[in-house]
Amino acid sequence: NQKNTVELLARSNPLLSMSLVSVFIIALFAAVLFGIASSRKKKQYALLVKANAAKSDFLSRMSHDMRTPMNAIVGFTTLAANHIDQRERVEEYLGKIQTSSHHLLSLINDVLDMSKIEAGTLTLNEEEFNLSNLMDNLLGMVQPLVEEKGHTLKVHIHDIRHENVIGDSMRIQQAFVNIVNNSVKYTPDGGTICIELSEKP
Repeated sequence: NQKNTVELLARSNPLLSMSLVSVFIIALFAAVLFGIASSRKKKQYALLVKANAAKSDFLSRMSHDMRTPMNAIVGFTTLAANHIDQRERVEEYLGKIQTSSHHLLSLINDVLDMSKIEAGTLTLNEEEFNLSNLMDNLLGMVQPLVEEKGHTLKVHIHDIRHENVIGDSMRIQQAFVNIVNNSVKYTPDGGTICIELSEKP
C-alpha cells in the first residue's frame, strides 16, 4: 500500500526522503508567507478604501459648506453695488463680505490640507471668541438666502452670562451655519425661522 511504499522509499534512499521533507517544509513556509502577504494586502486595500471614502465625504461636506459664504459674498456685493452712494450701508456690506471671505478661506485651507483628509480628523483650535460676534457673522452670511426665500428670521438671545468663551470659533460657526442654512433651504418660501441662543447653568 501507499504507507509501505513511503517507508520503503525512506529506508532505501534517506537522502531523497530528506529532500522531499525539505521541499514540503519550504512549500509550507512559502504558503504561510503568501497567506500573510495576502492578508496584509487585503488590510492595506481596506484602509485605502476607507481613506478614499473619508476623503470623498470630507470634500462633499466642504463643497456644501462653501456655498453659504459664497452666497453671502455675492449677495452683499450686489447690495453694495446697488447702494454705492450710501457710504454707511456700503461699509456695512463690505464688513459682512470680509467676514464671509475669512470663513471661506478657512474652509479652503482645510481642503488644501490633505493630511487632515487622509487622517480623517480635523484639528480643533482653542481660542477666545465672542458669542455675539459669532452670531452676527452667522446672520450676515445667511441673510441673502433668507431674503431670497422670503423668510422671516427671528433671533432670541437670553441668559448669556459668559459671552467670551474658548473654543474653535470657525468650527462652531460652521456648525451653526449648516443648521441655519438647512433650515432656510428646506423651509417653504415665506416661512418663519427662529434661532434661540441661551446659556444653560
